[in-house]
Amino acid sequence: MMRALLALAALSTPALANPYEPIANAVIASFKPGFDRVAALKDSYQVLRLMDARGAFTVKQLAGKGLEADFDPRAFVQRMVTCAAQNPYLTAFVQEASGKSFAFARHPDRDAVLARATTYAVALDRLTKVAYDDWRILEALKQRFAQVETGTFGKKFRHVGTFFGRVKQISIDVVMKNWIDFHKARKVPYDHGRVLLPVNIAEAVLEDMRLGYKDNARAGVTLTFNRPGKKTLDPKTHAGPTRFTPDKKAILCAPPLPRQWADLYSTWNLGFVSHYPNAPFFFAKLLTPQVGCYHGRPEGYIYNRVIALYLQIRHERYTLVDRESPKAWSPPKMDWTDKAFSQAWGKSNRASAKRYEADLDKVHKGWHAVAVKEAAEMKKVLRELGGGVSDMVKLIAHR
Repeated sequence: MMRALLALAALSTPALANPYEPIANAVIASFKPGFDRVAALKDSYQVLRLMDARGAFTVKQLAGKGLEADFDPRAFVQRMVTCAAQNPYLTAFVQEASGKSFAFARHPDRDAVLARATTYAVALDRLTKVAYDDWRILEALKQRFAQVETGTFGKKFRHVGTFFGRVKQISIDVVMKNWIDFHKARKVPYDHGRVLLPVNIAEAVLEDMRLGYKDNARAGVTLTFNRPGKKTLDPKTHAGPTRFTPDKKAILCAPPLPRQWADLYSTWNLGFVSHYPNAPFFFAKLLTPQVGCYHGRPEGYIYNRVIALYLQIRHERYTLVDRESPKAWSPPKMDWTDKAFSQAWGKSNRASAKRYEADLDKVHKGWHAVAVKEAAEMKKVLRELGGGVSDMVKLIAHR
């Protein structure tokens, strides 16, 4: 995950045949001899209240899973880079950014932040994997978070962070509840994700529009109105019904051109979170291998990505509560915002959205008329998100 983050750290290097190499090297080099990887892993679990001060997991199903075992930074980073390099849209931005100078890459605390954020990515990767493998662990995590979010801590938790962050948590919590119910029933509605997924994307699109990142918002609009959950498989675009994997472990979502859609979603959301002060920790939820290595089965991308987001939201908001009385495990306070960098990423993402749309044109000439129709159908639902919805809907009509 930090590879993308280091895409930034390496922005001062000339463009290379492999633009990810300097990124990977910078992240690996951030692990200095004195950095305690196991202690940093435990810090991540303690932020999430999944491990107590004695080092014992507070969710019994997590014990014995190797979650706190040491790891090889080089192997982990190389795996992230290998998967990220399969995304042509993301690679396009990394190539464009190579050789340019952004403030994002010049922070004096770079090594400490990268090592800690990459270690958090390992923790997130492992948690997402065990939750993917057993939905009962997902349910246990949900129960643990509900327990944590009571009393004095719960009162603080409900008010920390931005309005966008609180709304995002509510919408993802609804998805988690639905997924657990689907697992219990061993049945998932074919149209699951046809409303909730675009609403979730639209939340970020509206936030981008509010903050002035209009290019990135336009890329998100393309994702919003090319939805999964069709009743039957479209042989042209491979959009189709939402369903379980054959082993019932995960839920598959099939938007039009699933692989290209996931590629666009990944770089779009990376661009979106790049304007956060602690962006390296947000990159983790998108670049960690359990989420980022989706190309073998792109329909499974959303399931892993939402589990990681569910955990990341708690990590972020629990950290904000802890800042009122800093804990030993708290991540460093930081400000890596760089508007020029985020704008550049958004511009690249808008161009990638056009490439995705061009690919749709090749297999389905009528896709745009369908998207416009779906935008009109969803306008009433999206209106509940507040101002800006009409402007967002107009964007899909004007290619």
